[in-house]
Formats: sequence, structure tokens, C-alpha cells
Amino acid sequence: MSDSYVEKLLPFKSSPELLDDYIDSMGKIQIKKLIEDLDLLAVMVSYKHNDTSFVDSPIIMLTACMDRMEIKQPPKTMEDIKLSGQVIHAGTSSMTTLLKVQTVPTATVAPTTLLAASFTLVGVNSTTRKPINVNPLVARSPRERRLIQAVTESKNRKKNCENVLIEAAKSPPSGHDWAHLYHLHSPNFPSDKSTVMTDAVCMSETKMQAVKWVQPQERTCYNYLFGGFMIGQALELAHMTGTAISQSSVQLKSLDRSAFLNPVPIGAMLRFSSHISNVDEVPDKHTGQHNFQVCVEAELTDWQQQERLDGSAGSMPAARHYFTFSSDKPLPKIRPNSFDDLLLYLEGRRRQKNFSIEKTEFSNLINI
Repeated sequence: MSDSYVEKLLPFKSSPELLDDYIDSMGKIQIKKLIEDLDLLAVMVSYKHNDTSFVDSPIIMLTACMDRMEIKQPPKTMEDIKLSGQVIHAGTSSMTTLLKVQTVPTATVAPTTLLAASFTLVGVNSTTRKPINVNPLVARSPRERRLIQAVTESKNRKKNCENVLIEAAKSPPSGHDWAHLYHLHSPNFPSDKSTVMTDAVCMSETKMQAVKWVQPQERTCYNYLFGGFMIGQALELAHMTGTAISQSSVQLKSLDRSAFLNPVPIGAMLRFSSHISNVDEVPDKHTGQHNFQVCVEAELTDWQQQERLDGSAGSMPAARHYFTFSSDKPLPKIRPNSFDDLLLYLEGRRRQKNFSIEKTEFSNLINI
């Protein structure tokens, strides 16, 4: 496991030029820039695990999913940080990497983990583009065996939960869901904004969109859009969506899931669509802040056929991202006001229950 270890230093304290590339309008480190670095580092880790490199490699490593990212402490602008990662699980043609962003240790101060993330990558043949076997992972210590076991158990649980979600989406709402929806709409079932409760907003009012034309500067060495860049674009839209609804500053707490569904070629047009998928009913018991989730979907459209820009049959899903933010101010309840919004609302509630379990699993994983 340790053979795949890779690290990278970001000397913000001693390099103002580097800091200028990462700082945002609020004087903070852009998390989206760190996500891009982590995605690239995960790919480097996977190539090292397979004893090969980017150049003339018989295997191509592709990011299939950013499983999770947890922010423990926001990185500071005037301290150097270190990015590191290694493979912690290997299947037949896929592998899982664990990456951390930490402060640089000194002789007297141990490193502090600021951010941790997990990526799943798949290996494909460079010629046929079909799945190819990756090197197996060997555990050499009790800690490494615990890591492999924890990831295996988590993957099995996620697979079962995903199957449950798929089946639930095919069925009418359960009794508990109906009771929740009735409570949300009672005592009246408003048909226009003038009768909507003051502590609730229609889900349609939380939706935002952005369109991106993919340029060559954002490509990978295989001439597809860099996955980390796509996540960064989705994060920006999610952040603006949360800020618009909360009418206050919001903080990113975690990336709950980011799955890539289809490759995005250079020159394609991407349409990002976001909505508030869930608002926690009670404040966080540790921080007192109000957490909520934002879902961002990316669709691939054909810019040469304008009729495809309205979401018609010509569009193709490219990725789906789920983020959790926190706000000092309470957010209004989210009310579905159409059948499509009802499906999105119920899916958001069901997924949030799974994300809560995954948060605990991931916290245990990074502490092994």
C-alpha cells in the first residue's frame, strides 16, 4: 500500500505567486483549486500503483467518482500545506485512493489534517478502451489490513443502498414520506405563491443554471474534460445556489458524492443545473449551524443543434454532484410544487440519510 504514496507541497507562505493562483475574492483558499490538485494527485497515485506513467502507458486511469470529501479546517493563506495520497483498495479494474491536505509538520508540531478526500479510479486499455486489470493491493501491516477491510465494507453497503434508492424511485412514496409531505403542506395545499407559508420556498425557486463551453486548456492528456475542473465548476454553482437561498454567507462542509457518467470531449457544451435537495430539520448539535444539501447535474449537449439546449432527448448526462453547506442563518423549508420536483425532493431526503452514514464511515476511515 505504501508503495503508491505520493505527496506534493504547496508553499503558500513563501510563494506569493502561487498563493495568487489559489486565493479567492474573500481572501481565502479556493477549495475548487484544491479539488483539481487532488484529482490529479489521485491519478498520479494510481499510475504509481500500477508501475507505469502517463507517457506510452498500456493502461489509462480515469476518475470514475469522487466518493467523498470532508473539510475539517479551512486552509489558511499564510501557511504551507502538503497534499498526499495512496491507494487503499484495489479491485479487478478499479481502485480507491485516500488523499489528505495537511499542514507541514515541524520538529515540534505534528501535521493537522485540514481536508480529506477519496477517489475511485478505473483502468482501461489504452488501445481498446475496455476495462483492464490493475495491480492487486497487498497489506503489510495491521493498519493496512484495517483500511482495506473498512473500504470493502463501505463499498458493499453503498452498493446495497444504491439498489434500495433505485427501487424506491420506482415505487410510490412510503407512509412516512406521505406523512412528511402532508405536514409540509398542511393546513392548505397552496397553488400560488401568495398562499405559500412564509417559512417555505418552492423547490423551483432554488434552481439555477450555468452553461460552459469546454476549451482545450481544460483537457486531460486524453483530450477529455479534466474531472477536477468539472467538480470545481459544479461547486461554484452550488455555492451561489446556497448563498441565494440563505441570503447570507455559506461554508462548504463536504462533497457527498461526485459521479462521472459520460466523458466530456473538448468543444462540447455543458449545462449545469442546481437545486436545494434537502434542508436539515434541526441545527448541527456540535456547531449549531444549519446544514443543507445542493445537487448539481451536468448535461452534455450538442452545440450544433440548438434544440438540444432545452433539455430535450438530445442531451446526455455527464455527471452528478452532491454538496453539503452550512449557514449561520436558518434556511426556509423546501416545498416540491410539481411531480418532477416531488421526485427530486424525495430522492434528496433519502440520499441524505445515506450521506450521514457515509460521513461517519469516512471519519473512521481517515483516523485508522
